[in-house]
Amino acid sequence: VGGIPSLIESLRYHLVSHLHVNNRYNRNNHTGSPSSEQQMQLQSNGLATLQNLSVNKVNKESLMDSSSDDEEHGGFVPLLLLAMSTFLHNAEIQRTGCNALANLLCNGSCYKSNVLSNGGLEAVKKSAEIHKDDEGLIRGAYKCLCLLGQKPTSSQDMQFAHLEKGESTDKEVSLHNLGSSENTNASFSLDDVDSSVRSAQSSSLEEL
Repeated sequence: VGGIPSLIESLRYHLVSHLHVNNRYNRNNHTGSPSSEQQMQLQSNGLATLQNLSVNKVNKESLMDSSSDDEEHGGFVPLLLLAMSTFLHNAEIQRTGCNALANLLCNGSCYKSNVLSNGGLEAVKKSAEIHKDDEGLIRGAYKCLCLLGQKPTSSQDMQFAHLEKGESTDKEVSLHNLGSSENTNASFSLDDVDSSVRSAQSSSLEEL
């Protein structure tokens, strides 16, 4: 009970602390030190867990109801977008972010204004622009943009051209087979993820 809010708050605390240290020493590179690498892996593992939880309607409500006394960074969507903007060139975090946002928006149009008001649209577009060769990320970004009423066209965004026909946007996505052309609409859990990934996630999250 209370696992989702606790995980969000832990991830937020570690990420904000990381940003404060970097700002203090005027460091803009979030991948150039051992502590930055550890923070990036921590955020990646934690957000991937929350992405898997977001396929469930009850969990969606818990994710969106999660709040914090810190108005700037409180809640799941602001945390997710902060992590995406901090680690912009990390494909795993960007892929998780796009698919998690798509999960929230899928059958949950009531969350659209929350995502838009926090800058979700711009974050997804930026992510797809930088990681245009990442199939799993592009599929998540495409679904997210469609659900936000911003369906891209091949004339404007070539990375989405192959998805214009036949890509479903009404199913949640979890961590399995994101880059495959088959079963991209299936919902599944962490049990389907490679054991080495599960082990890495467990060891990192236990530190929280």
